[in-house]
Amino acid sequence: MRRCNEALLCLIVFLAMIAMLTHNVYCLEDSEARQRIEDGKIALADVFKKVADAETAGANVSVLSGRLNDAADLLNLAEVAYANADFEGALGKANECLTLTNSVASDAAEFKNQATTAMNGQWVTVGFSVFGAAVFGIVLYVLWVSFRRFYDRKVLGLRPEVEG
Repeated sequence: MRRCNEALLCLIVFLAMIAMLTHNVYCLEDSEARQRIEDGKIALADVFKKVADAETAGANVSVLSGRLNDAADLLNLAEVAYANADFEGALGKANECLTLTNSVASDAAEFKNQATTAMNGQWVTVGFSVFGAAVFGIVLYVLWVSFRRFYDRKVLGLRPEVEG
């Protein structure tokens, strides 16, 4: 009987240790999933600002907006999985969201740089056009003044013909 009690005690201690270790892993997944979801929220807000900045710079961000919506959907799925105690699924969806937001952020920066470069090129074109129009106007004015002087001298130098 004593051996049976010792075996039962060992079994209970063993099960208690397994329960404690399992609980720690469960809590670790829980806190990691929660942290990734919070990181996803912060990243999504930052990327939204970057996409808005790119649009303000003149970039066409319709593709980025669609991908940003996909990232928001992934974050919502992660929150739903977390609420349903599917911490592994929540962690996976949150990681996908972070990957997508990082990709959108780099693309938004690239689109903003392209739009800024294009806008600078447009201003250079407008500046040279205005400068060229001014030079053309000045040249025309100088030619007109020169021609008028020549014409005035020629007309004033004419003598009337007398028929008689």
